[in-house]
Amino acid sequence: MSSADIIYEKVHFGHDPKWSIRLRPEEGGGLFCLACVVEIIQADEIAYVRKSFALSGVSGMLKRSAGALKELLRQDHRVTLHFIITLIGMLQTVEDLFTVEKVDQVLVQLLLEFQNELPLHFVLDEIHKQLGDMFNVTRFRSMFIFLGNLLKTVPNVAHSLMTQYVPLLDHLCSAWLYPDEALKTSLVFIWLQLLGTSGDAAAQSLPVVIRDRVCRLLLQTLQTFASAGSGQLIKNCAGLLWQLVRLDGAVPVLMNSSGSQVICDENQDSLANNSQILVQNQEQQPADHCLLPLLLKTLLLSGDETLQVTSAKCIAAILVHSPSQYCSVFIKADLPVFLFDRLACCSSEMLLRFIYFCLLLLTEDPLLFSQCHTVYGIESLVRSLKEASNLTNLDVPKQGFLLLTEILERQPPSVHLFPSGSAFGAVSEVLLAGVSSSCLSVATQAISATTALFGLNHQPSPVQYKEIIGLIETITSKFPELLLPSSTHRRNTGSLRRSDPNSQTFRSQEYLLKVLVCFQAACRLAEECASEPFLMKNPFTSPYKHKCTDSLESLCQCLLRCCDSVWIPTVLRFC
Repeated sequence: MSSADIIYEKVHFGHDPKWSIRLRPEEGGGLFCLACVVEIIQADEIAYVRKSFALSGVSGMLKRSAGALKELLRQDHRVTLHFIITLIGMLQTVEDLFTVEKVDQVLVQLLLEFQNELPLHFVLDEIHKQLGDMFNVTRFRSMFIFLGNLLKTVPNVAHSLMTQYVPLLDHLCSAWLYPDEALKTSLVFIWLQLLGTSGDAAAQSLPVVIRDRVCRLLLQTLQTFASAGSGQLIKNCAGLLWQLVRLDGAVPVLMNSSGSQVICDENQDSLANNSQILVQNQEQQPADHCLLPLLLKTLLLSGDETLQVTSAKCIAAILVHSPSQYCSVFIKADLPVFLFDRLACCSSEMLLRFIYFCLLLLTEDPLLFSQCHTVYGIESLVRSLKEASNLTNLDVPKQGFLLLTEILERQPPSVHLFPSGSAFGAVSEVLLAGVSSSCLSVATQAISATTALFGLNHQPSPVQYKEIIGLIETITSKFPELLLPSSTHRRNTGSLRRSDPNSQTFRSQEYLLKVLVCFQAACRLAEECASEPFLMKNPFTSPYKHKCTDSLESLCQCLLRCCDSVWIPTVLRFC
């Protein structure tokens, strides 16, 4: 017998030759007997190492010569079913982890290869039947891992489970209650794959009672293990949470559940019959009792960037679902503080983008400003914009400047964001980099933020005229780069009406319009400063300086010079 042969010498002579095949060298070589493989994995006296070797041979055939194995199995459909039932049974009885992994691997490969010939409901029926005995739940862990891998690999399984196997889903929920972290990890993985592979439309077909129960089980698990659980369990939970917040019906359940209520509901295990009543009761809960914002804060505080990104994505999805309903809940839970803190030490492109988006949605609620979250976070935002300007994805700094614009425009005049010259200088430096960007869309958004910064309520005492002048001169210096058609060409071709929004010409036109608004804001600021004598000059400027560049006079001279030499000629040429 060759070392590559996969046969059971003790019984091989009694098997019909039709179950054997001689593999070609490129297929691994040796003699392969399917009947021997079945005998080997069923025999109690055979060591696990030999069972694993036999299963490795099956796995290798499925990878290198699946057609040959198919021909063997097609000879008798009953043998195929018996083989699969035996493998499923091994998931519960075999204790050797390496062998269990091989069983899982072979089952998934086999079902993927035969998904068009073998009815999947046969496998799901067998799993459901074996899960009926829930007295020793821990022995089903390998079964749950297999089911998760099957869902991940064979897409059709998810739809069948959600539409035809609701009792099986109920069994999975009941098993989730068992106090074993490894078991919970495998169960959460099943739900993650179930919702993740079926698509948003198909996920909506999940029965409401099951969906709501999963929501509460997930919150309970996160509440218990968010700080002390294994990394894989928390990552699975965070991924499942992301899948759930994308379902419209799941968001109210997640957001209206308090910590004590989640535990009570699951201990009583009475959710299925009382779902409607519970939802009505939860809507009467005070916002302060909402559990999910606290859990999302815990994920944001974790040192794992994947968890932080998932948390930010979940916050954004919930706010998009209903900003008016959930903004105040997140703000009262001090979530903006944690988001701003993440900005201060973040260099991840994806995390920056989602935090900017979350904060942008939160600016729609005046509570963000009245509770001084923007005063606390403005320094972190400015620091993050410095980091964002170095990223290759220019959408990130663009969104950051949009957030800065919204904060500057909505900030109450009575609460100053830049009480000192150094704070104003820091934001001016960031805006200077923004308006100097080679990307016109980023520069245009930075100009909008600059326009908002030119409001009198954002000026420190003393007014930093030198910083304002630097911004105006930098904006003006970009005019030669603009691709603006002449007024004659524009009238002849109608280019303004037909410009492609993605074209350089259209962006140049948009840039010019934003610059004119910014120029108006600068002139208004100069006028308002002129009406207040103590604002006209920086009192800390040396009186012996012959040419002061940090005064209202120097700002007015800069505006006139730029207007005469660049802005008016450009506008006349274009219009």
